[in-house]
Amino acid sequence: MWQRATYSCGLRQQSGYLSVQQGDITSETWSLGWSLPMLGSRSGSSLNLALTRHSTTAMGTDNQLSESGFGAMVGFTLHPFFKNQWLVPRKYD
Repeated sequence: MWQRATYSCGLRQQSGYLSVQQGDITSETWSLGWSLPMLGSRSGSSLNLALTRHSTTAMGTDNQLSESGFGAMVGFTLHPFFKNQWLVPRKYD
């Protein structure tokens, strides 16, 4: 199970895409993701976790404009095995 886990990590930096009175806005975002297959599942079902941290600032001569935050997401991805019958459409009389 742990050998099939997948990971991702990312960094994004951006500067000068928008100007305000305080100066050019710069932005930085870090992200980390992790996906673990569900125990005993022969399908692609998995448990997912993602964390993000962002910081946005505009440096000026008189004052500074800043914003920062943290986000977390926990979720499930369900992919049934082809022999599972729980997602097969049926007609009922």
